[in-house]
Parts: sequence; structure tokens; C-alpha cells
Amino acid sequence: MSGHRFSAVIFLLAMACVSLTSVAQIPLAPPSTRGQTVTPVFEGWYQNPDGTYSLSFGYFNRNFGEVLEIPVGPDNFFEPGPANQGQPTQFQPRRQWGVFAVTVPAEFGYERLVWTLKIRGETFFVPGSLNKDWQIDALRGEAKTLATFSEPGSYVLRVRANDASGIDGAGHAQCCWTNGFVHVSVIQ
Repeated sequence: MSGHRFSAVIFLLAMACVSLTSVAQIPLAPPSTRGQTVTPVFEGWYQNPDGTYSLSFGYFNRNFGEVLEIPVGPDNFFEPGPANQGQPTQFQPRRQWGVFAVTVPAEFGYERLVWTLKIRGETFFVPGSLNKDWQIDALRGEAKTLATFSEPGSYVLRVRANDASGIDGAGHAQCCWTNGFVHVSVIQ
């Protein structure tokens, strides 16, 4: 093969790779500047020096341009306990990590603190808890747990794998995770 043909083949292969890379980065849906919802996100927890724990939260505003205002009240609250746990009332566009943390007592155990957001007729909630049984052993790369349900039905379990190497391995990684969804049908 002559030098010019070889160079042309290399150039075409390189352009094909660039083209494929560009195609792979096209979003699944056209971006919306406004009119979308906000989803709360529980990002993990870490133990404080005094023995209490901090539950870390963020959110995902699906809008590319609209800042949403949701005051603390019937559309933006925590339960149990006080409705206001320091959560935001102004939601900037896109994904926001580590926006705030709620401190819970050392004896919080497996209780759940649920953040609920209601917007545009939809309700989104996320429970935060210290359920250590769901922590993954990074060295073995495996985890096992038992889930119980109060009644029969169809459920979707979210499995999230975190890279907890950040923030000194404190277990509340603010980056680098992936989600899996497991559909479960519970019969009596």
C-alpha cells in the first residue's frame, strides 16, 4: 500500500472513530429549558467526630434553564420530624451534588428520614438511612441483603454502586456511581 493510501485509510478510520464518539454522546431526549420536574437524591452518609451522622442530599432539576422555587411546606418537606431540615427552596438547573446534609443522632439506627418534593402534579421522595447492611465490600465487590415488603405488589429496587474513595473514603461519595434497577413481584 502506498504511503498516501495508508495515510488516507488511517485518516478515514480516525474520522469514523470521532464520528462514532460524537454519536454516542447525543442525549436520549432533547433538552428542555423549562417545564420539567425536580427529583431529590439521597447521596449517602458519614459519621461525625461526635458520633452523630450526616445524611447527604442533592437533587436533579431536569430543566436546562429554569430555576424552580419550592418553599418549605406541603410541597417540600421531611418526615418524620421537622418539615424543614435545611433543604433548598431554590433549585438550580441540572444535577446538584452534596447540596446539604441533615445531622441525625448516633442512635438513629435503621430509621428513615424521607425528603418529599411535589412539583407540577408529581410527587418525588427519597429516603435517607444508615442501613449499613447495604454497604458493599469494595475489596470483594459483592453485597448481599434481605428485603421485606409489607404487602404484595410490584416493586422496583434501586441498586447504587458508589466509588467511596473520595472524601477520604468516608462512604458518602459525591461522584462516581452507577444505578441498577431490579423489578420484583411480591406474592403472598
